Amino acid sequence: MNARARVLVTAAALAAAAAPAQAQLGALRRLHPTAGGVVYLARQGSDVEEESRTGTWAGVDVAATTGRFVVRLRGMAGPLGGPAGGLDQDVRETVLSVSMPVRPWLEVGIEGVALRLESELATTVWRLYGARVGLVREIGVEGLRARAELAVYPLTSVKNARALNRPMRAEVGVAWASPRWPVEAHFGYRVESIDFEDTNDLRIAGLVAGLAVRPWR
Repeated sequence: MNARARVLVTAAALAAAAAPAQAQLGALRRLHPTAGGVVYLARQGSDVEEESRTGTWAGVDVAATTGRFVVRLRGMAGPLGGPAGGLDQDVRETVLSVSMPVRPWLEVGIEGVALRLESELATTVWRLYGARVGLVREIGVEGLRARAELAVYPLTSVKNARALNRPMRAEVGVAWASPRWPVEAHFGYRVESIDFEDTNDLRIAGLVAGLAVRPWR
């Protein structure tokens, strides 16, 4: 093979390798990802005040928008501790949702939650499946939006726990996306409510805050 032929073959090989790479890069850029950390100042309360517990959970929040769908994964872990002599728990929560904007201010989708509570006595696992609705509205400051979320979980499964009845989650707050920097932040108040079929209900509520970056727009 002469020098000219070698150059042509090399150029063709480079072009063939570059085309898929460019296509993959373009696909990645269409994902519009964000990733960051989240902190939750949680208080677990019930109808019996002596059973209340508090703790700070921390974790990661990752989201990607592709086409008309938004996929979000959030994982948090932390303790719940009560009064002296109370039962402490280590909690791990994982939430996966897939949503679709149907209006500029309205988003609907499905969501699954796995909540693991571990103590000296037992490890309890709740799995919740349902629908979520998200609302967002600009509030006059560039990049600042009011937001609200509601999720209802009609399908549940439990391990080492009593049957659940009508679990739901609500969150209200504000979100800010910098128009000049690849930074997003949110702050809000979150409430989770779970009714048990045979005893008192349970609530986990508190302040939640997060900070994320987006690699590209």
